[in-house]
Amino acid sequence: MAERIHSALGALTVVILAGGGLAWRFVGATGQPAVAAPMPSSQFSQLMAYATPLPDSVQAVASWDAPVAISRDPFSPPETYAVAPRMAIHKAPSAPRAVEPRWDVTAILIAGARRAALINGVLVNIGELAPGGATLTAVERDRVVLTDPRGTAHTVAVKEGDS
Repeated sequence: MAERIHSALGALTVVILAGGGLAWRFVGATGQPAVAAPMPSSQFSQLMAYATPLPDSVQAVASWDAPVAISRDPFSPPETYAVAPRMAIHKAPSAPRAVEPRWDVTAILIAGARRAALINGVLVNIGELAPGGATLTAVERDRVVLTDPRGTAHTVAVKEGDS
């Protein structure tokens, strides 16, 4: 069925092209150059005044009265300025900072509701004190959260491999 439709469309295309070629040969191919047709009516001659180009309505007047002043050459390198010598700043001695405990989390255990971590070689469950006095408050897949006695939460990542 589809082949019949395609063959019918092909045949129709050939007939249309052949008919167009014959029509072109008998109607349009006279061999004479095209000539401009005369003005069809007097109405167009009345409109020809609108088709002519307009004179320039804006006149550019060159004014050389005021001199042009350029404050600096835009293409020259920027000016260099002398830099004042640095003055020594003395800071007041600050109070010694408390050394933060170092926690090494080497393994975690997540089994159902039980969560624990191996911190500095000690197995610590959630809610228990870890080495250094902090409480283990959360255990995630790749990190734990320890809360120090001041209430500051510290997130510590689980160490991977030998280090």
